[in-house]
Amino acid sequence: MARAGRSYANRPVIARHPITWDRTVALGVFETLSEWPPLDIATPNANILLSAFETLSEWPGLAFAYDQTLHLGAFESLSEWPVPRVVVPPQPGETITGDYQIEYNGVLIGGHGNRYQVLNESFEGWEDLPALDSGNVARPTRHGAWPGRRIAQERQVTAIIGVDAHDDWAAALRDLRQLFAVPDDEVEYPLVVSTRGERLLAFGTVEARTVPMDRFSQGWAAVAVRWICSDPRRYSLDRYGINVTLGELTLLNNAGNAATHPLVRIHGPIEDPKLSATDAGGNVRELEFTLTLADGELVEINTDAGTVIDNTGVSRMSTLSGSSVPVQDWVLQPGATEVVLTASSGGSKGVDILWRDAYL
Repeated sequence: MARAGRSYANRPVIARHPITWDRTVALGVFETLSEWPPLDIATPNANILLSAFETLSEWPGLAFAYDQTLHLGAFESLSEWPVPRVVVPPQPGETITGDYQIEYNGVLIGGHGNRYQVLNESFEGWEDLPALDSGNVARPTRHGAWPGRRIAQERQVTAIIGVDAHDDWAAALRDLRQLFAVPDDEVEYPLVVSTRGERLLAFGTVEARTVPMDRFSQGWAAVAVRWICSDPRRYSLDRYGINVTLGELTLLNNAGNAATHPLVRIHGPIEDPKLSATDAGGNVRELEFTLTLADGELVEINTDAGTVIDNTGVSRMSTLSGSSVPVQDWVLQPGATEVVLTASSGGSKGVDILWRDAYL
């Protein structure tokens, strides 16, 4: 028997199984980590060029269900980097293959099959001692003068270069004009000379170029060239470098016969660095600064140019201590020099010193 009463429709049931939704989800703050391999640069200056690339991050799939809290599972992002390329400028003397050759601004003169040859016995001024300026001062009340230091003037080097290019004379002449052109600035270019068993480097520019035209019809010319080197010293092709550790005596050797001006790089963290150099004669030169460098900061001292520049390009010459020698006077004399680094604090990364042997 049926029971009399009120009737109600059934309540709707919402499925709890996953349903696909269109939804924007804001991810919290996170970071991706890209690990670079260590780069070992063995040259004082190098450019690392990265070609165009993209980074790829792979995220886990996101599944949403009604009335559900979203949790991201463990995942990783993948970044693909191109292989770093290191471009090293051509080193002076790289093209020289034997004795009695000249390399100027990377162009070889001499050697088998070369259309440019150094004519026999035409090369002069390379081994000669340049003219000297005397520092003598006349004595006012007696004969003679007070002795002073001799300073070498600029070096002049001359050569006659034979041009032999029967097949393409016009191109050979154009290349010669380009090589011995007048520069637009004060930059000097590497001049490397290979004599019998020895190769030395100077820096200069072309001062004169004489090209007789009487044998052009034969594809031949004897071109007279004169170089002027404002710095009369000649240098070793090898550039030496050493890290001077805080508080430890370090020996630096200049195998030449003239003082050489090193390049000095002071690394932070360090406060009030001082470099003391004692030459073979017992003379002491101290280079001292009242500056503070944080970790990652750097100051480069070019003792030849007399500049003190930090890694942001700002001059720090004003920090030179009053008890220091002038920057240009901190040189490495011929022979061994004892160098010691001290500082008020810091100095764990030491100081890099780069130099070439120098000859007059």
